[in-house]
Amino acid sequence: MPKKLPHLREVHNTYYCEMLIPKDVKHLFGNKTKFYRTTGCKVDQPKLAEIQAKKFVYEWKRQIQLARNSAQDFVFKDAFAMKALLKEYEKYDSKNLPKGFPKEHDIEEFKNNLVDSVWEEILEIEDRSGKDAAEIVSDVVFKNKTYLKNLIADWEMQELSRRLKPKTVDSRKSNIQLICNAFPTADRLFKDDAVKTWLLSIHSSGKYTASRIQKICEAGKSFYIYLEDVGELRKIESNRVVVNPFNVPKQLRIGKNKSSKQQYFKEEWIPLTVDEVICCYQEARRKEDKQLADLIYISAYTGMRIKEICSLKTDDIDLSEDCLKITDSKSHSGIRELPIHSKLKKRVRELIDNSDDGYLLSGLTQNKYTDRSNAIGKRFGRLKVSLGFPEMKVFHSIRKTVGTVFENNEVLENIVADIIGHSKPRMTYGKYSSGTNMKIKKEKIELLNYPWNKKVKTPLQISQEKEEVRKSRVLDLKNQNTS
Repeated sequence: MPKKLPHLREVHNTYYCEMLIPKDVKHLFGNKTKFYRTTGCKVDQPKLAEIQAKKFVYEWKRQIQLARNSAQDFVFKDAFAMKALLKEYEKYDSKNLPKGFPKEHDIEEFKNNLVDSVWEEILEIEDRSGKDAAEIVSDVVFKNKTYLKNLIADWEMQELSRRLKPKTVDSRKSNIQLICNAFPTADRLFKDDAVKTWLLSIHSSGKYTASRIQKICEAGKSFYIYLEDVGELRKIESNRVVVNPFNVPKQLRIGKNKSSKQQYFKEEWIPLTVDEVICCYQEARRKEDKQLADLIYISAYTGMRIKEICSLKTDDIDLSEDCLKITDSKSHSGIRELPIHSKLKKRVRELIDNSDDGYLLSGLTQNKYTDRSNAIGKRFGRLKVSLGFPEMKVFHSIRKTVGTVFENNEVLENIVADIIGHSKPRMTYGKYSSGTNMKIKKEKIELLNYPWNKKVKTPLQISQEKEEVRKSRVLDLKNQNTS
């Protein structure tokens, strides 16, 4: 078994994945000692088993962390401990006493005293943590209301089972936690525009942008659908109209561009010029960051997304046919074959020969979502800032450079879409064509040309030169006025 697969175990010619459950949370998983699940992969499929095992282990670790977080939540612990205690004694009466209960004591009086002690505890919570926290506990204990934070873990598992990306689920989860902090029980979501008022207030506080408010609403809609599916909304009083309250307030809606009538609008990434791409490449070489230089070089000749390049494996490249296969992309249209530019072939061959991990760009680190592009993308960000590029010029701007070159050379849009991995907007080619052939794509991709040794100025240098010219003119004017 491969050394890098510690969680995999071979059972009856099949790989199974297992992971021990820590002692401190075993009681939250029915006292199980470990997670155990088949990968569905045979022993001759170790790579597929590794991918599946990583998903399982990642999911199990998240469940453990969720369990620990729940156990640390004082409201969760207090409310459910009290509720469990009261529920335990509900079934007892004078004819059915708890084991060991003194016969000379009145069980009904004991139950009344128990309720009184719970109320005393709630009053202590109010003194300690405020009226709102005490009200949450009271609702959960006496009104059979569900504490919404307790449902987040189940929502999360449901979203992951729908094959949403863990990063997307994590992003939504943080926003749902924010929602549950403000609205601990479901009924509070529907009180007199409560959600709208809350969204406006957190935006006006300056802590959350209009863009973040939009993401909170997207997460809220997902959570609302989940609450509906599990029947949680049926517990709310029938005389109250229950509709999805997570709509972005009109004054916080984001328009598509600057010409929109909305107060806020979405800014698009700005393309780099050919000279600016060369500038970035030369700076990466000057800093001896070969990985980053290779990343820029490949992007400039293919128009590939950063994640596509970083996930490209040596097995996906056929040098005899001068083509590469993109098998990991953000959309179905991104799965494609590309010809290798004549000026890129030598660099690709060198990278394949020097790869020690099976990837074209070897040695990249990956984040917790197994994304190999995260760290090197940040390196590009620091590089472009040091050169004086504006905020809206990013690595993705190189992809826009490629699109601009094609447009200026009058390449048909459907051919460009097949090269850079976009869906075709029109039905004839979009629905009925199998795509542009490699010969045509090769012809068009050779239009990409970068004189890498050209002497170019950085945006910072250009800005400094303009400032020097301005100062010189001001000085000349002063001299003319004094003469």
